[in-house]
Formats: sequence, structure tokens, C-alpha cells
Amino acid sequence: MPFRKNWSDWWRRFLGFSPDRSFGAVDILRQRYVEEMQQAGRFKQYARRMLYPQYEGKLLQLATETRKHAQWIAEKIVVLGGQLPEVSEARSRDKHFVFGPPNKKCVLAARLCHAS
Repeated sequence: MPFRKNWSDWWRRFLGFSPDRSFGAVDILRQRYVEEMQQAGRFKQYARRMLYPQYEGKLLQLATETRKHAQWIAEKIVVLGGQLPEVSEARSRDKHFVFGPPNKKCVLAARLCHAS
């Protein structure tokens, strides 16, 4: 008796996907769309806190490129018959982080925080 195995079914079970293929391309694209849109939002948040204009401009450029890629993903979702997911606002993971050299206000604020 020859040993035959359907490797795509094996991988699907191994990765926890259902055998009815319900976790398809549209679901993956929807997830990537949300991640891209949130990343673009984080780039904009970081750009607002930049002290140097050249870095601010670079982060805004990254945000624009990331948003364009997200729009491309959105077009593919619609072409495949899916609906765009709701995108929650991505908050900065480090709310006290300031890019650039410390200025007097930052140093004083840090000292006050550590003193209390």
C-alpha cells in the first residue's frame, strides 16, 4: 500500500486553519490592510513629535507610501468580493518618547518625574 499524503491539508491542520478553506486570501488581505493603515498612522504620530524637519519629512513620506500600499490592498479586497474592515486608531506604543536631542524642558520634566 503506497503512502500518500495531501500536504496542503496537513499544513492547513498544522497551522490551525479549517479544512473548508474559510481562511482565504480575502481574510489575509483584510488583516494586512488593518496593519498597514495602523502603521501609517503611527508614522504620522511619530512625525509630529520630531524635532528635526528632515526626519519629520521622511516619516511623513513613509506614512504616505504605507497608506498607498494599504489602498492597493483595499482595491484587491474589493476585487475579490470582500468588504474593507474597520480600522481602529493605532496609538503610539511609547507615549513619552521624543525624537531628537533632549532640550531643557525635556530634561526638567524627566527630573521632576524621577524626583516624585
